[in-house]
Amino acid sequence: MYKLFCEMWMQELAILWNSGQIEIINDADINIGYGFIGFDDPIGVLIISNNKAVSAGLYTGQNLDLDVRADITDWKKWLIDEITLSQLGLLIVQKELQFIEGNYNRILCIPCFATIFFHSFKLMSKIPTEFTT
Repeated sequence: MYKLFCEMWMQELAILWNSGQIEIINDADINIGYGFIGFDDPIGVLIISNNKAVSAGLYTGQNLDLDVRADITDWKKWLIDEITLSQLGLLIVQKELQFIEGNYNRILCIPCFATIFFHSFKLMSKIPTEFTT
């Protein structure tokens, strides 16, 4: 059982990413930071290059394409019921899901970003945390 976004949790996310099935997206590179609203920096970062998780761990100043933040209660909810594309706009408008860094419109407009973003949420529910066991 891990704390959400700790180094071991992020490494588990990378292992799941690399062992799972995701449609092949050529040259899909994206760095996603994950954390909580109100903190200066994200906690964890997942770096995807050519469909592979090439790095995952704690945020230490890496350049981010997306810095995704939410309250702990929302993260807990999404670990059970992942976010869908149809929910994304409402979550952003209601400020439940915030993008501190990056342009979330890329998720809506560029299919490879959407695939990567939503796939990461799908995998999160498979990693045991104090909220999911």
